[in-house]
Amino acid sequence: MVISVNIDKFTVMKTLVDQGSFVDILYWKTFKQIRIAEKEMKSYDDHVVSFSGQRVGTQGHIELYTTFDEGEASKTTKIRYLVIYVNTSYNILLG
Repeated sequence: MVISVNIDKFTVMKTLVDQGSFVDILYWKTFKQIRIAEKEMKSYDDHVVSFSGQRVGTQGHIELYTTFDEGEASKTTKIRYLVIYVNTSYNILLG
């Protein structure tokens, strides 16, 4: 099953769906690539725990309309993403 994920008119490849995660993450490099103004991001002062068990600070959070397309079917929903600066091969993590 192939699902296409689109955020703000940009198709996002390399999406990790982790049903064990309690947060949705937009990685900093992806945030910059889809050209969202930093002023759109709101502050968020808490940390998240990475896959390696380390606590990682956030750059902030942002709510973005995200569209999921699967063949003929599609669904758009507003998702609150935590924006974090971590080197990873993924662009977003959906919990």
